[in-house]
Amino acid sequence: VAGLVSFYGIHDILAWRSQRGALPRNIALYLPRASDEQLREASPVAYVTKSSPPVWLVHGDADTGVPWQQSQLFCDALQRVGGRC
Repeated sequence: VAGLVSFYGIHDILAWRSQRGALPRNIALYLPRASDEQLREASPVAYVTKSSPPVWLVHGDADTGVPWQQSQLFCDALQRVGGRC
């Protein structure tokens, strides 16, 4: 993989739940009674490594569906392990 273009932007489901108080509707449909560990496993942020491909994140700060901070959290996680975004 030469690179990843992120679409939709929920990269850390646990952070989403703590920010919003509930899971996003589409995720709650598939994981209605998920434990924290299951939500962590379903979150792309849990899989970033130094060997992750470069990621291009495009996320506007006026997005009302997904907080732009979700993309920032993902980028921060990549940079902590030496990845690029």
